[in-house]
Amino acid sequence: MNIIDEMQSYYDQRAPIYDESMGYTESNKLASLQPVIEFIGAEIKNQTVIEIACGPGFWTQHLSQFAKKILATDFNQSTLDRARRKNISPNLVSFQKVDAYKLTGVKGQFSAAMGVDWLAHVPKSRMDNFLQGLHNLLKPGSKVIFCDELQGESPLTKGIFDSDGNHIQKRILPNGTSYKVVKNYMVKEEIEAILRPYSDEIRITKFAMEDANKWSHGRMVVTYFLK
Repeated sequence: MNIIDEMQSYYDQRAPIYDESMGYTESNKLASLQPVIEFIGAEIKNQTVIEIACGPGFWTQHLSQFAKKILATDFNQSTLDRARRKNISPNLVSFQKVDAYKLTGVKGQFSAAMGVDWLAHVPKSRMDNFLQGLHNLLKPGSKVIFCDELQGESPLTKGIFDSDGNHIQKRILPNGTSYKVVKNYMVKEEIEAILRPYSDEIRITKFAMEDANKWSHGRMVVTYFLK
């Protein structure tokens, strides 16, 4: 099984416990994320958005109040099924099962794109392939927003590096099943080098979390405009 297939299987199996494991069911976690939600919301306000890797729909639900329309996509049907159960207006959000590396099945053109906890999972060898496929769905000048966690102190956030320089973590589900996932904690210079061929305006905004813990020191939001 290659690393992408393994990650897809991991998130498929994690779907029933995903929100709880991320703390999304706790009121204090939601409160700590509110500044990030409002920041991304302002970035996508009144936009027609394609969301990559929506998962069980936590961010979709909270950001749908800002966008004009969202097409929320994910590879796994299990996560999409859970997202559909959330209190999300079908007038604002539609869902589609799609591989983020094969977006040709997505119809329409969008004025913005977003992905939360996604970009860090993209292997270095697939980054340009993914970005080019995404950008093909966007109008010139469109805004793209990615949000990822800032690395925490726990040894469990530390992994090994493969031959391509990807940071590989071991994840273990409650049933004991273990998986390898790519988790590239990128710094400003690395992000700019990746995105510079596609954008002349790249902004990086960091948020410290009041409930920051051993897993994460907060959130980083990357915003850029397509050439």
